Amino acid sequence: MLFLIGQSVILTYGTNLARFGVITPIALHAAFNTVSRFLGGLFAETQPSAPIPFVLVMALCGLAVALVLIVATRGRLAYREEPAPGSIVIVGPNSR
Repeated sequence: MLFLIGQSVILTYGTNLARFGVITPIALHAAFNTVSRFLGGLFAETQPSAPIPFVLVMALCGLAVALVLIVATRGRLAYREEPAPGSIVIVGPNSR
């Protein structure tokens, strides 16, 4: 469950950054699948010094990255509101 929360925040950030494009979330999901299989096989023969399962470590790392994204983007996760069609947009020196 912890891993899914972190992954969903990261995928939401990627989707918002790509302005709701499909390719970026697909690429991020493929990267998650590849990295989890690679790291699982890479550390399969190691003996951890802490009694924490490797899956929990990966979930906590995903949550840490999600928390950093939330704090860095102030909760917006790269979301930009698009003006409604036909609306007037005022552009000034303080607008983003």
